[in-house]
Amino acid sequence: MQNASHHQHHDEIISDFKSRFTVPPQPQPLTPFPHMNTAPQQLLLEEELPPLQPVLPTTPPSPPGLGSTNVRLTCRYCRNEIQTIIEKKPSMVAWISVGVIAICGGIFGCCLIPLCVDSCMDTYHTCPTCGAPVGKYKALDL
Repeated sequence: MQNASHHQHHDEIISDFKSRFTVPPQPQPLTPFPHMNTAPQQLLLEEELPPLQPVLPTTPPSPPGLGSTNVRLTCRYCRNEIQTIIEKKPSMVAWISVGVIAICGGIFGCCLIPLCVDSCMDTYHTCPTCGAPVGKYKALDL
């Protein structure tokens, strides 16, 4: 009798546990195109997932005609006719010049002058529509 009572108590605990910790059913995701008949994707367990491959950032090859000013061209990503947005950053030549001037005795911040000279700046071109990098114009290539 005690064993049956113990078994019943055990079943009550399990039932109580299941009622407290069951996950409610999730609503079905909305399909962006209702006219398309797509089946919901099956979830993969962590051990079934393929190993992640690192994605290395790449600088796209610069199209011809990029310079230190913005240019009109067709974006290779969104295919829109755009005028690039430019951002200027000190080039490697600028930083080397800063170091050389500082070592040679550039005082009172004179060594920082190359960081303000436009011809020592690399120019990064970006698409204003999709934000994709279009290319880079390198100043004073070594």
